[in-house]
Amino acid sequence: MENNRFKEILIRYAICLGVATALVFGVLALREFWAQTQVSQKIRYLSDAFSITGILFMSFGALFFLSDEGSFDGIGWAMKSAIRVIIPFVGTKDAETYKSYKDRKHSKPKMKGYSCMFITGLVCLVVGIVF
Repeated sequence: MENNRFKEILIRYAICLGVATALVFGVLALREFWAQTQVSQKIRYLSDAFSITGILFMSFGALFFLSDEGSFDGIGWAMKSAIRVIIPFVGTKDAETYKSYKDRKHSKPKMKGYSCMFITGLVCLVVGIVF
């Protein structure tokens, strides 16, 4: 049982690391890293690539955390209610109250495993700062 959980965590981190590596190489390719001859420019581009990747991963990890905690429930309910008011014949008789909407949303199990995104982003950001 414990070995299976460790495998799942290892797979999540491997996927995050693979995507982060692809993103770093993508940023380096956009900046034409391999055409540069000056070492200072190469170090600057490496720093940019790792910093951008780190900030993106940390931001997505934080957004997943906030979404999982219910921070965006009010916005989702308001958008759904606005669409019901604007579009005719959608039906207002089965309109859901905010409390029932929130109860329905929180009855589902929470997301797991998004912390690997935040930690991978933190590692990339530290590497970017070191460069």
